[in-house]
Amino acid sequence: MAGRGKHRRMSYLAVLVGVALAAAALVYLMSIYRQYTDLRDERAALQQQLEEERVTTAELQDELDYTQTTDFIERAAREKLGWIMPGEIRIVTEEEAPASGQAASSTPVPASDN
Repeated sequence: MAGRGKHRRMSYLAVLVGVALAAAALVYLMSIYRQYTDLRDERAALQQQLEEERVTTAELQDELDYTQTTDFIERAAREKLGWIMPGEIRIVTEEEAPASGQAASSTPVPASDN
C-alpha cells in the first residue's frame, strides 16, 4: 500500500506540473496575441497616415505644377509686384497708396514679346 500512495502523489505532481506548464503556455500565448493586436493596430494607423501623406503629396505636386504655368507667373507679378500688362491702366486705391511722405515708386511694366 505504501507504493500505491507514492504513485498517487507522483500522479498529482505530474498533473500539477502539467497544469502549471499549460498556464505558462497560456500566459505566453496571450502576450504574443497582445503583441499581434498592437502591431496590427499600429499598421492600420501607419497605413492611414501613408494615405494622408500621399494625398498631401499629390496636392503639393499640383501646386508645384501650377507654379510653372504662365497663369501663375502673371498672377504673381500682378499681385506681388503690382505689374501691369502693356495697354492696361493701374488704379491705386487709398489702401494701396504709399504712406504720406514716401515717394511713389514707379510700377515696372514687363517687356512685351512683340
